[in-house]
Amino acid sequence: MILSPLQVHFFISGKIYTFHLSNHQTMCGRYTLSSKQIQIERRFNARAEAVIKETYNAAPSHPLPVIAADFAGKILFFRWGLSMPEKGYRSSHLLINIKAETLFEKEYFSRLVTHQRCIVPADGFYEWERRGKISQPYFFRMKEGALFAFAGIWEKYLLPGGETMYAFAIITTQANELMGRIHHRMPVILRKEDESRWLNRPVEKDFLQEVMHSLPAGEMESYPVSMAVNNPGINDPSLIRPVHLPGFPSLF
Repeated sequence: MILSPLQVHFFISGKIYTFHLSNHQTMCGRYTLSSKQIQIERRFNARAEAVIKETYNAAPSHPLPVIAADFAGKILFFRWGLSMPEKGYRSSHLLINIKAETLFEKEYFSRLVTHQRCIVPADGFYEWERRGKISQPYFFRMKEGALFAFAGIWEKYLLPGGETMYAFAIITTQANELMGRIHHRMPVILRKEDESRWLNRPVEKDFLQEVMHSLPAGEMESYPVSMAVNNPGINDPSLIRPVHLPGFPSLF
């Protein structure tokens, strides 16, 4: 089956940049950061360099809050999606997820996970279940809706014209039992006690491999939501409200 690419666009200093994202790379392809800025700053003990707006539909190519070791105590905005350096950022397909199992197999990703790790603040994410001819979105979060951090890697790019841009990708792993009902993979969610060590350098390879596993299913919950989340232009609280599906128990 041939997968047609999706196009995403964004502006930097008045210029438009177009990127392509293949359908098979959309896990994890949308997430939320709907908490207030003061809550995010307190939870991660860092100050934001710009206003953090409530986000219910974070999508690839969006500038999103990230904390990287090279910028200690700061929450910066990196674009979601890496590309292989030999192809040039402008013409490459975006890599929004990187498999934990293969991170050390390619020299480029091995360098990033060894020297350029980041954490990506979030309070939920979406995944789609194929139901006949439609794909039904589900919302996943920590029980009680607590903030958490995805494990990520980041890169610095020089764009045409000499401008600098930072970008990131989220690391994925095998799904836990809850996620496995919908998809065979899930994003790596770091335990709070592992976040600072993930950011610190140097760190043992054994530790990196140890933490890049799925979070226990008992710490999470999920429920079906509206297909309006399919549209990245929609960003409001209605996206995370439960919808009723036949045979699916009500959460509330």
